[in-house]
Amino acid sequence: MAQSGVNKSTKKDPVVKSNEINTFNQPNYNTELVALKANKLAKKYSNLLVTNGPEGRKSANKAKNEIAKFIKKNKTDFKEKKKQAMDIIKAMNNQLDEALAPAVEVHDELDELIKESQNAQHEAQDAENRQIAHEMAKNLGVAPGLVDKIIDYKNKALYPLGTGKLKRERYINSKLRYALEHGFIMTSDDKTEITTKDAQTGETISKIKTVSIKLKGDPFVIDLAIDTLKEKWKELEVDYL
Repeated sequence: MAQSGVNKSTKKDPVVKSNEINTFNQPNYNTELVALKANKLAKKYSNLLVTNGPEGRKSANKAKNEIAKFIKKNKTDFKEKKKQAMDIIKAMNNQLDEALAPAVEVHDELDELIKESQNAQHEAQDAENRQIAHEMAKNLGVAPGLVDKIIDYKNKALYPLGTGKLKRERYINSKLRYALEHGFIMTSDDKTEITTKDAQTGETISKIKTVSIKLKGDPFVIDLAIDTLKEKWKELEVDYL
């Protein structure tokens, strides 16, 4: 169990590497130059006439191939520049991780120490809440073995750190008094039964059982079966899916 109080790290001060972090220049790629060349080609061949027959298409095919070669070259150049950029980003990311490592290590250590401290405080507060509940239950007449079934110690009225003792006492007192007057509810592990029990004796006051029944057949027969059940048990609830 974590100890309460101030936790201190026993690790040595982080060692910062002396090697200088490399700097990278971004890949040199100028789309304006590409645009100028593309406009020049477009202007050169935009008014080219294409006539019928092989000879009529010869100039057009030559122009098309020249433009296609230009497009392919620039696409290829861009892919290479993109790969270079991604390699640089990856290298920079790795170097950043190395540069941040000492700070990250201390951050994670402090985070762990804070969590240990919070857990210790939660345990202390939880123990105090249980003590309050059992002392109140004894004075009110609630069966000792039922107290922890009545009180939800993880409830937002009890669990947050720093919640005032008076506020917690009021919540516990109200829950115990309500249980004495109306009983307390217990739900089965499979969620199919909801039972109300007496807070003094633990005896069952009422029980609600949920079952899923699939009826298939003539609508008239199904309605008749449901109506028959309702006539026999007035409190039966039916949910139509």
